[in-house]
Amino acid sequence: KLTLLSNRLQVNAAVYRIDWQDIPVAVLGTCGSGTLANASESRSQGFELEAIYQFNQNFRVSFGGAYTNAELTEDASGIGAVSGDRLPSSPEYSVNLGLQYEFELAGHASYVGGDYAYVNEFFNRVGETGVRVGDYGQLNMSAGVIFNDFNIELFVHNLTGEDALTYADVIVFDDRAYQLRPRTIGLNVGYQF
Repeated sequence: KLTLLSNRLQVNAAVYRIDWQDIPVAVLGTCGSGTLANASESRSQGFELEAIYQFNQNFRVSFGGAYTNAELTEDASGIGAVSGDRLPSSPEYSVNLGLQYEFELAGHASYVGGDYAYVNEFFNRVGETGVRVGDYGQLNMSAGVIFNDFNIELFVHNLTGEDALTYADVIVFDDRAYQLRPRTIGLNVGYQF
């Protein structure tokens, strides 16, 4: 963690390595339902980076990213997997970008902003098998104004109407999955006590 440029730039970073022994993974059982099995040894390693830059009093930009290499480091013959197979539900990388502009509107503090996030593809079973998930970007926008103790915000989540799977479980044979929420437009009203 560090700050630069007279505290206008904040940077947070992490590097990690996790060695697992007998890692439990979900596999499809013989009766068509999911079960947990030990998958010998594996390693998850990568880095995460987050940066926030305050251009001026009104305008702020944030950026984040992560890279993950999560794979078996030993054959797991009990589940039909070999060393080097990618672990399930582990996207290789993801990135996000956010912008926010603050200003006054008729004497009231106001803001407009947006954020975009991308998640790389991943699979719900060991070795990049099963259901393909991820590989989507989501764009969100919001604008708000503060009237004394009230905060009113108009938002749009998933502005582009991206249609993608965000997670797939290994529960039953039909590979049930979760889908990205469709475009959602709403209004939040808050009161500060």
